[in-house]
Amino acid sequence: MKLSGLSLIAASLLFAGMAAGCSTPQQYIEGTSQVARVAAERNFNVSINYVRPLRMSSRYISPGYSVRIKGDSIMSDLPFFGVAHRADFDSEGPLCFTARMDDYSVKPAKRGGTRVKASVRHKQEKLVYDFLLGANGEVTLNVLSVFRDDIGYSGDLTE
Repeated sequence: MKLSGLSLIAASLLFAGMAAGCSTPQQYIEGTSQVARVAAERNFNVSINYVRPLRMSSRYISPGYSVRIKGDSIMSDLPFFGVAHRADFDSEGPLCFTARMDDYSVKPAKRGGTRVKASVRHKQEKLVYDFLLGANGEVTLNVLSVFRDDIGYSGDLTE
């Protein structure tokens, strides 16, 4: 069977779509009790898809950025856009690290959901990760620092 150029492209797109559908889907966390449970157990992952820098326009970002809370550690892999008031001369990003948390608190949010605050020291900088975990699995994250502009992120809560 001979395929024309257009048919060949359509067939390859169909095959690519089927192959992408075979990958393991992420399990999203939803429901107030389940969100509160993973926050209290210190075991959740946030897949980031949107960034809100302080001095720039907000934008969608490519997949692959995330923050993971596991026990007493935080694994941060986030892009940073903004002004740093003190320069780092490392090749890694300022919000790409794994470290032990100094403080961790969980409490119900005023308008539903769960608020989680985690503070961590990375190099000589103290960072506060302020999560608002919604009952529908949506997450708003603000990262606060003394040495750089505050920055906000949005994403989904996954296991």
